[in-house]
Amino acid sequence: MSQINPVEHRGRVPPAADINITVGLKIIGHEQELACHANISLLPNELLGFIFDIAHIATPFERTTKLPTEVLISHVCQHWRNLALALPELWSNITLPCSNPKGLERSLTYLKRTSQYPLDLLLDFRARGGSHGEPEEIIWLTVLDHATRWRSLTVRLSSAHGLASTSIALQDISVPLLERFEVVSSVSSPLGPASQRIFGGGAPSLRWLRVTNIPFQQCRPPLLTLTKLELCLSEKARLSGMKFVGLLKSVPSLKYLSLGGGVVNGLLNPVVAGREIVEMPHLLEFQLADPRMVLSYYLALVSAPQLHTLVLHDVADDISQRTIPTIRGNYPALHTLTLVDPHYSLFFITPIQKALPTVVHFNVMQADSESLTQTILDDIAQCEAVMVPDDVGNDHGGGVIGWPDLKSITYAPPPHRLDMLFKLVLTRAAAGCPLMSLTLPGPHDTKDVHRLRLGLG
Repeated sequence: MSQINPVEHRGRVPPAADINITVGLKIIGHEQELACHANISLLPNELLGFIFDIAHIATPFERTTKLPTEVLISHVCQHWRNLALALPELWSNITLPCSNPKGLERSLTYLKRTSQYPLDLLLDFRARGGSHGEPEEIIWLTVLDHATRWRSLTVRLSSAHGLASTSIALQDISVPLLERFEVVSSVSSPLGPASQRIFGGGAPSLRWLRVTNIPFQQCRPPLLTLTKLELCLSEKARLSGMKFVGLLKSVPSLKYLSLGGGVVNGLLNPVVAGREIVEMPHLLEFQLADPRMVLSYYLALVSAPQLHTLVLHDVADDISQRTIPTIRGNYPALHTLTLVDPHYSLFFITPIQKALPTVVHFNVMQADSESLTQTILDDIAQCEAVMVPDDVGNDHGGGVIGWPDLKSITYAPPPHRLDMLFKLVLTRAAAGCPLMSLTLPGPHDTKDVHRLRLGLG
Protein backbone atom coordinates (compact mmCIF):
# COMPACT_ATOMS: atom_id res chain seq x y z
CA MET A 1 0.00 0.00 0.00
CA SER A 2 1.05 3.59 -0.55
CA GLN A 3 2.55 5.35 2.48
CA ILE A 4 1.15 8.87 3.02
CA ASN A 5 2.98 11.31 5.29
CA PRO A 6 0.25 12.97 7.46
CA VAL A 7 2.47 15.95 8.30
CA GLU A 8 3.34 16.67 4.70
CA HIS A 9 -0.20 16.38 3.45
CA ARG A 10 -1.85 17.83 6.55
CA GLY A 11 -4.97 15.76 6.12
CA ARG A 12 -5.16 16.47 2.39
CA VAL A 13 -5.98 13.45 0.26
CA PRO A 14 -3.22 13.14 -2.37
CA PRO A 15 -4.25 12.97 -6.03
CA ALA A 16 -5.48 9.55 -7.10
CA ALA A 17 -2.84 9.46 -9.82
CA ASP A 18 -0.07 9.67 -7.21
CA ILE A 19 -1.45 6.68 -5.32
CA ASN A 20 -2.02 4.65 -8.48
CA ILE A 21 1.52 5.20 -9.72
CA THR A 22 3.04 4.18 -6.38
CA VAL A 23 0.81 1.15 -5.98
CA GLY A 24 1.29 0.20 -9.63
CA LEU A 25 5.07 0.26 -9.30
CA LYS A 26 4.94 -1.95 -6.24
CA ILE A 27 2.60 -4.43 -7.96
CA ILE A 28 4.79 -4.62 -11.08
CA GLY A 29 7.86 -5.12 -8.94
CA HIS A 30 6.10 -7.92 -7.05
CA GLU A 31 5.06 -9.65 -10.29
CA GLN A 32 8.58 -9.45 -11.67
CA GLU A 33 9.92 -10.95 -8.46
CA LEU A 34 7.41 -13.81 -8.73
CA ALA A 35 8.27 -14.31 -12.40
CA CYS A 36 11.95 -14.69 -11.59
CA HIS A 37 11.11 -17.56 -9.23
CA ALA A 38 8.44 -19.19 -11.45
CA ASN A 39 9.14 -22.71 -12.69
CA ILE A 40 8.96 -21.63 -16.33
CA SER A 41 11.91 -19.30 -15.76
CA LEU A 42 14.03 -22.35 -14.93
CA LEU A 43 13.66 -23.66 -18.49
CA PRO A 44 16.71 -23.36 -20.76
CA ASN A 45 16.62 -20.33 -23.02
CA GLU A 46 16.57 -22.56 -26.09
CA LEU A 47 13.36 -24.31 -24.96
CA LEU A 48 11.73 -21.07 -23.80
CA GLY A 49 12.58 -19.47 -27.15
CA PHE A 50 11.02 -22.44 -28.93
CA ILE A 51 7.80 -21.90 -26.94
CA PHE A 52 7.84 -18.19 -27.82
CA ASP A 53 8.25 -19.05 -31.49
CA ILE A 54 5.26 -21.44 -31.43
CA ALA A 55 3.09 -18.76 -29.81
CA HIS A 56 4.28 -16.25 -32.40
CA ILE A 57 3.50 -18.55 -35.33
CA ALA A 58 0.03 -19.32 -33.93
CA THR A 59 -1.03 -15.66 -34.07
CA PRO A 60 -2.64 -14.26 -37.23
CA PHE A 61 -0.32 -12.51 -39.65
CA GLU A 62 -2.65 -9.49 -39.77
CA ARG A 63 -3.13 -7.63 -36.48
CA THR A 64 -5.71 -4.96 -35.80
CA THR A 65 -6.51 -4.10 -32.17
CA LYS A 66 -4.70 -6.39 -29.74
CA LEU A 67 -1.00 -6.18 -29.04
CA PRO A 68 1.03 -8.72 -31.01
CA THR A 69 2.14 -11.86 -29.19
CA GLU A 70 5.82 -10.93 -29.37
CA VAL A 71 5.12 -7.58 -27.68
CA LEU A 72 3.08 -9.21 -24.92
CA ILE A 73 5.86 -11.75 -24.33
CA SER A 74 8.46 -9.01 -24.04
CA HIS A 75 6.39 -7.25 -21.34
CA VAL A 76 6.13 -10.15 -18.89
CA CYS A 77 9.46 -9.74 -17.12
CA GLN A 78 13.02 -8.62 -17.80
CA HIS A 79 14.25 -12.14 -18.45
CA TRP A 80 11.57 -12.77 -21.07
CA ARG A 81 12.18 -9.36 -22.63
CA ASN A 82 15.92 -9.95 -22.97
CA LEU A 83 15.28 -13.34 -24.54
CA ALA A 84 12.56 -12.05 -26.90
CA LEU A 85 14.78 -9.20 -28.14
CA ALA A 86 17.54 -11.73 -28.84
CA LEU A 87 15.24 -13.79 -31.12
CA PRO A 88 14.97 -12.00 -34.49
CA GLU A 89 12.41 -14.52 -35.80
CA LEU A 90 9.83 -13.16 -33.32
CA TRP A 91 9.90 -9.80 -35.11
CA SER A 92 10.14 -10.98 -38.71
CA ASN A 93 6.38 -10.79 -39.53
CA ILE A 94 5.87 -7.13 -40.37
CA THR A 95 2.58 -5.48 -41.34
CA LEU A 96 2.65 -1.99 -42.82
CA PRO A 97 -0.81 -0.38 -42.97
CA CYS A 98 -0.37 2.89 -44.84
CA SER A 99 -3.21 4.63 -42.95
CA ASN A 100 -1.65 4.03 -39.50
CA PRO A 101 1.44 6.15 -38.63
CA LYS A 102 2.00 4.15 -35.43
CA GLY A 103 2.09 0.99 -37.53
CA LEU A 104 4.93 2.43 -39.60
CA GLU A 105 6.84 3.42 -36.45
CA ARG A 106 6.38 -0.05 -34.96
CA SER A 107 7.51 -1.68 -38.21
CA LEU A 108 10.75 0.34 -38.17
CA THR A 109 11.39 -0.98 -34.66
CA TYR A 110 10.71 -4.52 -35.84
CA LEU A 111 13.14 -4.13 -38.74
CA LYS A 112 15.92 -3.15 -36.34
CA ARG A 113 15.21 -6.15 -34.11
CA THR A 114 15.30 -8.65 -36.98
CA SER A 115 18.99 -8.03 -37.68
CA GLN A 116 19.63 -10.05 -40.88
CA TYR A 117 16.80 -12.58 -40.39
CA PRO A 118 14.45 -13.28 -43.40
CA LEU A 119 11.31 -11.11 -43.47
CA ASP A 120 7.61 -11.85 -44.07
CA LEU A 121 5.97 -8.60 -45.19
CA LEU A 122 2.34 -7.51 -45.56
CA LEU A 123 1.97 -4.10 -47.25
CA ASP A 124 -1.59 -2.81 -47.10
CA PHE A 125 -2.31 0.09 -49.47
CA ARG A 126 -6.09 -0.23 -49.36
CA ALA A 127 -6.73 2.81 -47.11
CA ARG A 128 -4.48 5.70 -48.07
CA GLY A 129 -4.25 8.99 -46.22
CA GLY A 130 -2.44 12.23 -46.98
CA SER A 131 -1.50 13.39 -50.46
CA HIS A 132 -1.97 11.15 -53.46
CA GLY A 133 0.70 8.48 -53.56
CA GLU A 134 2.72 9.66 -50.57
CA PRO A 135 2.00 6.66 -48.26
CA GLU A 136 3.06 4.16 -50.92
CA GLU A 137 6.36 5.95 -51.50
CA ILE A 138 7.17 6.10 -47.78
CA ILE A 139 6.42 2.43 -47.27
CA TRP A 140 8.39 1.30 -50.32
CA LEU A 141 11.39 3.40 -49.24
CA THR A 142 11.16 1.73 -45.84
CA VAL A 143 11.22 -1.86 -47.08
CA LEU A 144 13.21 -1.78 -50.34
CA ASP A 145 16.52 -1.50 -48.49
CA HIS A 146 15.74 -4.94 -47.02
CA ALA A 147 14.66 -6.62 -50.29
CA THR A 148 17.49 -9.16 -50.13
CA ARG A 149 15.93 -10.48 -46.89
CA TRP A 150 12.31 -10.81 -48.09
CA ARG A 151 11.02 -14.35 -47.64
CA SER A 152 7.35 -13.61 -48.41
CA LEU A 153 5.66 -10.47 -49.70
CA THR A 154 1.91 -9.74 -49.71
CA VAL A 155 0.67 -6.51 -51.31
CA ARG A 156 -2.97 -5.43 -50.95
CA LEU A 157 -4.26 -2.70 -53.27
CA SER A 158 -7.44 -0.79 -53.99
CA SER A 159 -6.51 1.42 -56.95
CA ALA A 160 -4.75 1.47 -60.30
CA HIS A 161 -2.30 3.98 -58.86
CA GLY A 162 -1.33 1.52 -56.15
CA LEU A 163 -0.69 -1.16 -58.79
CA ALA A 164 1.45 1.26 -60.84
CA SER A 165 3.56 2.30 -57.84
CA THR A 166 3.99 -1.35 -56.83
CA SER A 167 5.14 -2.37 -60.32
CA ILE A 168 7.63 0.51 -60.46
CA ALA A 169 9.00 -0.21 -56.98
CA LEU A 170 9.54 -3.91 -57.74
CA GLN A 171 10.69 -3.56 -61.34
CA ASP A 172 14.48 -3.97 -61.10
CA ILE A 173 15.13 -5.31 -57.61
CA SER A 174 16.71 -8.63 -56.67
CA VAL A 175 14.91 -10.87 -54.14
CA PRO A 176 17.17 -13.91 -53.66
CA LEU A 177 15.26 -15.32 -50.66
CA LEU A 178 11.68 -14.60 -51.77
CA GLU A 179 9.61 -17.80 -51.72
CA ARG A 180 6.04 -16.44 -51.82
CA PHE A 181 4.59 -13.40 -53.57
CA GLU A 182 0.92 -12.40 -53.33
CA VAL A 183 -0.70 -9.33 -54.87
CA VAL A 184 -4.42 -8.75 -54.27
CA SER A 185 -6.75 -5.94 -55.26
CA SER A 186 -10.08 -5.32 -53.54
CA VAL A 187 -11.44 -3.82 -56.78
CA SER A 188 -11.00 -4.78 -60.42
CA SER A 189 -7.89 -3.09 -61.79
CA PRO A 190 -8.06 -1.99 -65.45
CA LEU A 191 -5.43 -2.96 -67.95
CA GLY A 192 -2.50 -0.58 -68.18
CA PRO A 193 -0.78 0.70 -71.32
CA ALA A 194 1.96 -1.94 -71.37
CA SER A 195 3.18 -5.09 -69.72
CA GLN A 196 5.43 -4.75 -66.70
CA ARG A 197 7.89 -7.38 -65.47
CA ILE A 198 9.00 -7.28 -61.84
CA PHE A 199 11.98 -8.63 -59.89
CA GLY A 200 14.25 -7.92 -62.84
CA GLY A 201 17.28 -8.59 -60.65
CA GLY A 202 16.12 -12.17 -60.15
CA ALA A 203 13.89 -14.25 -57.85
CA PRO A 204 15.59 -17.67 -57.84
CA SER A 205 13.73 -18.98 -54.76
CA LEU A 206 10.18 -17.98 -55.81
CA ARG A 207 7.87 -20.99 -55.42
CA TRP A 208 4.38 -19.59 -54.74
CA LEU A 209 2.53 -16.87 -56.67
CA ARG A 210 -1.02 -15.67 -56.00
CA VAL A 211 -2.64 -12.94 -58.13
CA THR A 212 -6.19 -11.68 -57.49
CA ASN A 213 -8.01 -9.02 -59.57
CA ILE A 214 -4.70 -7.79 -61.00
CA PRO A 215 -3.81 -7.73 -64.72
CA PHE A 216 -1.20 -10.46 -64.64
CA GLN A 217 0.99 -9.03 -67.38
CA GLN A 218 1.39 -5.76 -65.42
CA CYS A 219 2.87 -7.41 -62.35
CA ARG A 220 4.59 -10.53 -63.67
CA PRO A 221 7.55 -12.02 -61.77
CA PRO A 222 9.94 -14.71 -63.08
CA LEU A 223 7.95 -17.96 -63.33
CA LEU A 224 10.48 -20.67 -64.07
CA THR A 225 10.87 -21.86 -60.46
CA LEU A 226 7.17 -21.72 -59.46
CA THR A 227 5.61 -24.82 -57.91
CA LYS A 228 2.29 -23.19 -56.86
CA LEU A 229 0.23 -20.74 -58.91
CA GLU A 230 -3.14 -19.22 -57.94
CA LEU A 231 -4.92 -16.93 -60.39
CA CYS A 232 -8.30 -15.29 -59.77
CA LEU A 233 -8.79 -12.63 -62.41
CA SER A 234 -11.68 -10.23 -62.87
CA GLU A 235 -13.19 -9.57 -66.29
CA LYS A 236 -10.95 -6.54 -66.87
CA ALA A 237 -7.82 -8.50 -66.00
CA ARG A 238 -8.37 -11.72 -67.96
CA LEU A 239 -5.80 -13.14 -70.35
CA SER A 240 -6.28 -13.95 -74.00
CA GLY A 241 -6.33 -17.64 -74.85
CA MET A 242 -2.88 -17.53 -76.44
CA LYS A 243 -1.33 -15.71 -73.47
CA PHE A 244 -2.89 -18.20 -71.09
CA VAL A 245 -1.42 -21.13 -73.01
CA GLY A 246 1.94 -19.34 -73.01
CA LEU A 247 1.67 -18.82 -69.26
CA LEU A 248 1.12 -22.53 -68.60
CA LYS A 249 4.07 -23.42 -70.79
CA SER A 250 6.31 -21.05 -68.80
CA VAL A 251 5.82 -22.91 -65.46
CA PRO A 252 7.33 -26.36 -66.12
CA SER A 253 7.87 -27.17 -62.42
CA LEU A 254 4.31 -26.41 -61.29
CA LYS A 255 2.78 -28.82 -58.74
CA TYR A 256 -0.37 -26.90 -57.73
CA LEU A 257 -2.58 -24.83 -60.05
CA SER A 258 -5.71 -22.92 -59.04
CA LEU A 259 -7.73 -20.95 -61.60
CA GLY A 260 -10.73 -18.77 -60.74
CA GLY A 261 -12.70 -15.83 -62.06
CA GLY A 262 -12.69 -17.02 -65.66
CA VAL A 263 -8.97 -16.31 -66.26
CA VAL A 264 -9.35 -16.46 -70.05
CA ASN A 265 -11.23 -14.06 -72.35
CA GLY A 266 -12.90 -16.13 -75.05
CA LEU A 267 -12.02 -19.61 -76.27
CA LEU A 268 -9.55 -21.18 -78.64
CA ASN A 269 -11.39 -23.85 -80.62
CA PRO A 270 -8.21 -25.78 -81.54
CA VAL A 271 -7.40 -26.06 -77.86
CA VAL A 272 -10.93 -27.18 -76.96
CA ALA A 273 -10.75 -29.84 -79.64
CA GLY A 274 -7.55 -31.15 -78.06
CA ARG A 275 -5.23 -30.24 -80.93
CA GLU A 276 -3.00 -28.24 -78.55
CA ILE A 277 -2.21 -29.75 -75.15
CA VAL A 278 0.09 -28.24 -72.53
CA GLU A 279 2.26 -30.86 -70.86
CA MET A 280 2.58 -30.31 -67.10
CA PRO A 281 4.57 -33.36 -65.93
CA HIS A 282 4.88 -32.35 -62.26
CA LEU A 283 1.33 -31.10 -61.60
CA LEU A 284 -0.25 -32.88 -58.61
CA GLU A 285 -3.35 -30.80 -57.77
CA PHE A 286 -5.61 -28.81 -60.08
CA GLN A 287 -8.43 -26.53 -58.86
CA LEU A 288 -11.00 -24.80 -61.07
CA ALA A 289 -13.35 -22.25 -59.51
CA ASP A 290 -15.97 -20.27 -61.41
CA PRO A 291 -19.58 -20.98 -62.49
CA ARG A 292 -18.92 -19.33 -65.90
CA MET A 293 -15.88 -21.48 -66.61
CA VAL A 294 -16.03 -23.80 -69.62
CA LEU A 295 -14.88 -26.96 -67.88
CA SER A 296 -14.02 -28.93 -71.01
CA TYR A 297 -11.64 -26.21 -72.19
CA TYR A 298 -9.41 -26.33 -69.15
CA LEU A 299 -9.46 -30.09 -68.65
CA ALA A 300 -8.71 -30.78 -72.31
CA LEU A 301 -5.90 -28.22 -72.40
CA VAL A 302 -3.72 -29.60 -69.59
CA SER A 303 -2.04 -33.01 -69.62
CA ALA A 304 -0.82 -34.00 -66.15
CA PRO A 305 0.23 -37.65 -65.87
CA GLN A 306 0.99 -37.33 -62.13
CA LEU A 307 -2.12 -35.36 -61.14
CA HIS A 308 -3.85 -37.01 -58.16
CA THR A 309 -6.42 -34.37 -57.05
CA LEU A 310 -8.98 -32.36 -59.03
CA VAL A 311 -11.16 -29.80 -57.22
CA LEU A 312 -14.14 -28.24 -59.02
CA HIS A 313 -15.29 -25.26 -56.95
CA ASP A 314 -18.51 -23.46 -57.91
CA VAL A 315 -18.35 -25.01 -61.39
CA ALA A 316 -21.59 -25.43 -63.35
CA ASP A 317 -20.49 -26.52 -66.82
CA ASP A 318 -20.75 -30.08 -68.14
CA ILE A 319 -17.96 -31.97 -69.90
CA SER A 320 -18.70 -32.11 -73.62
CA GLN A 321 -18.78 -35.53 -75.26
CA ARG A 322 -16.17 -34.67 -77.88
CA THR A 323 -13.51 -33.84 -75.26
CA ILE A 324 -14.00 -37.00 -73.17
CA PRO A 325 -11.29 -39.09 -74.93
CA THR A 326 -8.76 -36.23 -74.60
CA ILE A 327 -9.52 -35.61 -70.93
CA ARG A 328 -9.40 -39.32 -70.11
CA GLY A 329 -5.86 -39.51 -71.48
CA ASN A 330 -4.73 -36.33 -69.73
CA TYR A 331 -5.12 -37.55 -66.12
CA PRO A 332 -4.31 -41.27 -65.87
CA ALA A 333 -3.27 -41.10 -62.18
CA LEU A 334 -6.24 -39.07 -60.86
CA HIS A 335 -7.67 -40.59 -57.67
CA THR A 336 -9.46 -37.76 -55.80
CA LEU A 337 -12.34 -35.69 -57.19
CA THR A 338 -13.93 -33.00 -55.01
CA LEU A 339 -16.99 -30.89 -55.86
CA VAL A 340 -17.14 -27.76 -53.68
CA ASP A 341 -20.33 -25.68 -53.70
CA PRO A 342 -21.48 -27.39 -56.92
CA HIS A 343 -24.02 -25.96 -59.37
CA TYR A 344 -25.45 -29.27 -60.42
CA SER A 345 -27.07 -30.27 -63.71
CA LEU A 346 -28.71 -33.62 -64.45
CA PHE A 347 -26.11 -34.53 -67.08
CA PHE A 348 -23.06 -33.76 -64.95
CA ILE A 349 -22.02 -37.06 -63.39
CA THR A 350 -22.08 -39.45 -66.36
CA PRO A 351 -19.65 -37.38 -68.52
CA ILE A 352 -17.35 -36.96 -65.51
CA GLN A 353 -17.33 -40.71 -64.89
CA LYS A 354 -16.47 -41.34 -68.53
CA ALA A 355 -13.80 -38.64 -68.72
CA LEU A 356 -12.25 -39.40 -65.30
CA PRO A 357 -12.73 -43.15 -64.76
CA THR A 358 -9.87 -43.64 -62.26
CA VAL A 359 -11.50 -41.80 -59.30
CA VAL A 360 -10.89 -43.52 -55.96
CA HIS A 361 -12.14 -40.83 -53.53
CA PHE A 362 -15.23 -38.73 -54.34
CA ASN A 363 -16.21 -35.75 -52.15
CA VAL A 364 -19.12 -33.32 -52.23
CA MET A 365 -18.46 -30.36 -49.91
CA GLN A 366 -20.42 -27.22 -48.99
CA ALA A 367 -23.40 -28.08 -51.15
CA ASP A 368 -26.12 -25.42 -50.90
CA SER A 369 -28.65 -27.87 -49.50
CA GLU A 370 -29.28 -31.49 -48.58
CA SER A 371 -31.54 -31.73 -51.63
CA LEU A 372 -28.63 -30.89 -53.95
CA THR A 373 -26.49 -33.53 -52.25
CA GLN A 374 -29.40 -35.94 -52.67
CA THR A 375 -29.65 -35.17 -56.40
CA ILE A 376 -25.96 -35.90 -56.95
CA LEU A 377 -26.21 -39.11 -54.95
CA ASP A 378 -29.35 -40.23 -56.80
CA ASP A 379 -27.68 -39.77 -60.18
CA ILE A 380 -24.54 -41.66 -59.16
CA ALA A 381 -26.56 -44.50 -57.65
CA GLN A 382 -28.78 -44.70 -60.72
CA CYS A 383 -25.77 -44.79 -63.05
CA GLU A 384 -24.08 -47.49 -60.98
CA ALA A 385 -27.27 -49.54 -60.74
CA VAL A 386 -27.70 -49.75 -64.51
CA MET A 387 -23.97 -50.42 -65.01
CA VAL A 388 -23.01 -47.48 -67.23
CA PRO A 389 -20.37 -48.65 -69.73
CA ASP A 390 -17.45 -46.31 -70.31
CA ASP A 391 -17.43 -46.66 -74.11
CA VAL A 392 -21.11 -46.46 -75.01
CA GLY A 393 -23.23 -43.34 -74.87
CA ASN A 394 -26.50 -45.08 -73.92
CA ASP A 395 -27.08 -46.68 -70.54
CA HIS A 396 -27.86 -50.39 -70.47
CA GLY A 397 -27.14 -53.36 -68.26
CA GLY A 398 -24.09 -55.58 -68.38
CA GLY A 399 -21.49 -52.83 -68.67
CA VAL A 400 -18.80 -51.51 -66.33
CA ILE A 401 -19.43 -49.45 -63.21
CA GLY A 402 -18.63 -45.78 -63.82
CA TRP A 403 -15.88 -45.59 -61.20
CA PRO A 404 -14.66 -49.19 -60.76
CA ASP A 405 -11.87 -48.16 -58.35
CA LEU A 406 -14.05 -45.95 -56.11
CA LYS A 407 -13.32 -46.68 -52.43
CA SER A 408 -14.63 -43.72 -50.42
CA ILE A 409 -17.41 -41.11 -50.61
CA THR A 410 -17.87 -37.99 -48.49
CA TYR A 411 -21.06 -35.90 -48.49
CA ALA A 412 -21.34 -32.63 -46.54
CA PRO A 413 -24.13 -31.90 -45.88
CA PRO A 414 -25.39 -35.50 -46.01
CA PRO A 415 -28.39 -36.45 -48.18
CA HIS A 416 -31.75 -36.30 -46.41
CA ARG A 417 -32.64 -39.83 -47.62
CA LEU A 418 -30.35 -42.85 -47.51
CA ASP A 419 -32.31 -45.25 -49.74
CA MET A 420 -30.24 -44.45 -52.84
CA LEU A 421 -27.07 -44.69 -50.79
CA PHE A 422 -28.07 -48.23 -49.75
CA LYS A 423 -28.65 -49.00 -53.42
CA LEU A 424 -25.25 -47.63 -54.38
CA VAL A 425 -23.42 -49.57 -51.68
CA LEU A 426 -25.19 -52.85 -52.49
CA THR A 427 -24.75 -52.44 -56.25
CA ARG A 428 -21.02 -51.93 -55.92
CA ALA A 429 -20.66 -54.83 -53.49
CA ALA A 430 -22.53 -57.14 -55.89
CA ALA A 431 -20.32 -56.01 -58.79
CA GLY A 432 -17.16 -56.81 -56.84
CA CYS A 433 -16.23 -53.14 -56.42
CA PRO A 434 -17.24 -52.47 -52.79
CA LEU A 435 -16.85 -49.10 -51.11
CA MET A 436 -14.44 -49.06 -48.18
CA SER A 437 -15.66 -45.93 -46.36
CA LEU A 438 -18.51 -43.41 -46.22
CA THR A 439 -18.32 -40.04 -44.47
CA LEU A 440 -21.72 -38.52 -43.68
CA PRO A 441 -21.62 -35.72 -41.06
CA GLY A 442 -24.45 -35.49 -38.58
CA PRO A 443 -26.51 -37.95 -36.50
CA HIS A 444 -27.95 -41.00 -38.25
CA ASP A 445 -30.26 -43.82 -37.27
CA THR A 446 -28.35 -46.78 -35.83
CA LYS A 447 -30.17 -49.23 -38.11
CA ASP A 448 -29.19 -47.22 -41.20
CA VAL A 449 -25.56 -47.11 -40.11
CA HIS A 450 -25.58 -50.88 -39.57
CA ARG A 451 -27.08 -51.51 -43.02
CA LEU A 452 -24.43 -49.33 -44.66
CA ARG A 453 -21.62 -51.10 -42.80
CA LEU A 454 -22.84 -54.46 -44.05
CA GLY A 455 -22.36 -53.31 -47.64
CA LEU A 456 -18.88 -51.81 -47.17
CA GLY A 457 -15.77 -53.80 -47.94
